[in-house]
Amino acid sequence: MESHSVDDLLQDAQVVSGATGDFIFHAGDECGSFLILLEGSVRVQLTALSGREFTLYRIEPGGTCVLTTSCMFSHQQFPAGAVAETPIKELAVELGTAREVISRHLKRFEEQGWIGLVPLVTGFAGTCPVYSLLGIRTCQIDS
Repeated sequence: MESHSVDDLLQDAQVVSGATGDFIFHAGDECGSFLILLEGSVRVQLTALSGREFTLYRIEPGGTCVLTTSCMFSHQQFPAGAVAETPIKELAVELGTAREVISRHLKRFEEQGWIGLVPLVTGFAGTCPVYSLLGIRTCQIDS
């Protein structure tokens, strides 16, 4: 497998725009690419059988979607949807490249014995410290 760097991650990416109300993904969709929000605001939500929408969290500029990362590594479909609350611009990174770069950085944490602390720090801080190594900021979950 070819080794990719963070520079490769950004070089192969495309800027994608969306309008207010556009869905980024729906519950049941496959993960197509790793997205980094550059401009605007995205709401990640669940829709109940009654049609009522529940906001899980919001993504702000510089942030990524936790569900996207989860689905990217688990090869599962999205359990929720995401909709643009404002006009948006996102950086769409090819899935294989993103998976390889993030996995390599996680491997370093594992090799040094730090990987067990990642979920604890993420829970307490409300942000993922591993993403900061890639220059990506995650947003805190709304209370």
